[in-house]
Amino acid sequence: MTDSGNVDERGDGRRGKRGGRKGAALGARVIRHSSIHFTGLFGVHAIGFASAIVIANYLGRSDFGRYSLLMFFAGLVSLLFKLLTKRGTYKQLFGGDDDDDDDDDDDDEDLGVIEGRERILGNGITLTALLIAALAALMVPLGGPLAGLLLGDSGERTLIFWAAAAGGFEGMWNLTSNVVRLERRPVSYVILSAVRPILILGIVVGFVITGAGIEGAIAATAIATAASVVVSLVAIRNSYHLEFEPEVARSIVGKGFVRTPILVSYWTVAHADKFIVSRFVSHSDLGIYSLASLTSWALASVPAAFFKAWRPLKRSMTFAAVDDHYGVGVARGAMLTYFGLVCISGLLGVALFAPAVIRVAPTFEDAAPLIPLLAAGALMPYVLRGVNKASSIPRKRRFYIASVSGSALIFVGACIVLVQLIGLPGAPLAMIVAFFSGAGFLFWRSQRGEKPLHVYYRSLLGAALLAAATGAGYYVINPSGLLLELVLPLVMFSIYVALAFLLGVVPKPHRDALLELARTVVRRHPERLDPADAIRGLDVEEREALRMAIADGRPAEEIGRSLGGNGETGGERVVRALRRLAEEREPDVGRPTEHDARIGEYLLSDASVAVRDARARKLLSEGVESADLHALEAVLEELERAPNKVWREDGAKR
Repeated sequence: MTDSGNVDERGDGRRGKRGGRKGAALGARVIRHSSIHFTGLFGVHAIGFASAIVIANYLGRSDFGRYSLLMFFAGLVSLLFKLLTKRGTYKQLFGGDDDDDDDDDDDDEDLGVIEGRERILGNGITLTALLIAALAALMVPLGGPLAGLLLGDSGERTLIFWAAAAGGFEGMWNLTSNVVRLERRPVSYVILSAVRPILILGIVVGFVITGAGIEGAIAATAIATAASVVVSLVAIRNSYHLEFEPEVARSIVGKGFVRTPILVSYWTVAHADKFIVSRFVSHSDLGIYSLASLTSWALASVPAAFFKAWRPLKRSMTFAAVDDHYGVGVARGAMLTYFGLVCISGLLGVALFAPAVIRVAPTFEDAAPLIPLLAAGALMPYVLRGVNKASSIPRKRRFYIASVSGSALIFVGACIVLVQLIGLPGAPLAMIVAFFSGAGFLFWRSQRGEKPLHVYYRSLLGAALLAAATGAGYYVINPSGLLLELVLPLVMFSIYVALAFLLGVVPKPHRDALLELARTVVRRHPERLDPADAIRGLDVEEREALRMAIADGRPAEEIGRSLGGNGETGGERVVRALRRLAEEREPDVGRPTEHDARIGEYLLSDASVAVRDARARKLLSEGVESADLHALEAVLEELERAPNKVWREDGAKR
């Protein structure tokens, strides 16, 4: 597939401008949500890095290596909880997991099951709490053998107990803290995400600097995670009702294990490298590798933020409207291209700043050369996920599972071989080889399907070459001194960005659209509604219907009763008013449909996001146009942002 110079290949010039607005709207929402998530994730990584630096400096290389193995075990326990409770709960609550599945195009959700989803989260929380208690009991007989296997000392059973507790509470944290993100509340999610690392930083550092050693570090991690669970439960208190139904619990566990190969494979690459490396190197070298790995994963904030924004937005009508307008191949090919450009730029940033970052831990200076290589390795699983999310092929789940599982197996084998041959660099090289192979296979399969992706290959190649040249130039200069190591990377990265535009890395046909996107993100769009002018253009009944719906928050049934009978329901009257306002930008939206009553009920519903998303998908399955819902939702959102005085003034004038 060659580069596509025209972003609208549907041949419908009449819809080009409106399609551009849909693309700009989706792009703006992705950028806003991704920026919020990136800010939060980067902050979380920064706090976690600060904790690691303090722990590393106080424990030393060897004990920090042992601490890393305990955290590996905690992660293994957390993985078990994801399989047992989190995935099954989210599958029934939101129609899929958060960002671990990635094969959501194949969701087999029963659209008929919509109401009553709120109680599922309560069952998931209760089930998780019961499993944490069972885990604590199991650690009594198993602590010694596990300590012998992991640390080489069966007498360290207390360390294993605290690591298991940390993993169990992390499982509960993963279940509860991600709810706000899937409800499309990115700011709340970022704030909540910061709670755990802040608590860990405060409590762990307090324990370590008082001489509590490795036991204090791992115990404090468990205590801080437990405290963060309490905060998350309070934050989502309106989203669950605690109860335990054995049938629901069995369903949660059953649905969670369906996609085990995907989660286990990703977890293996993200965490098992430390265990594999520990079999062939000393605890001191493992400490160096662990700190370099933690530093390099800061790069993962970039693609991770993208995916954390993608999954909730993919359930939105904006996303559906863009896919319907441009076609899957064009819309998602462009998204994959820009995802690739962001990843390449992020990798360059890590390579440029690595020497300065590692200065905060002088005894670990040997970690600096590993950071860019580990960053590239950390990036590769996200590349595979990005290809999968963009592709649209029959039986995609089967190919995706094969790609992920095959990549994980290649990684384990390659890691064992390469670490023995070349030492610590062998692990990230194994990641790159394994997941590049998996992503390449899935991309090849996608391009052979009926909906190949329109990827801008020249842009990706140009960005890669330009980034390589910039990075090579920096290391040829080889600055010395902290000031130069901070200033020169900023200068060179700025030059890289400027050259990317000047040399055509960003396709020329996209530049106007990107400028429009930037304007949409940073300021009010000129075509957005002025609420006061908009409602003045409606007749009295339409204004009253919107006032009751938006300012008073009344349900559709009550609006219908208050306005009297003319053959229309309250939902139909609200939708009619919204169509009048939306048709200025989308003329086709002005026509009423047989679905308007149900569309109105959906738009005015105060149910949870999970229920609303299910209702939207139900409407689409019954023939409602995604562009219709997108346009009506957009107008409603703009009116909801209007100050209350607009409605009061309007009422006073009448």
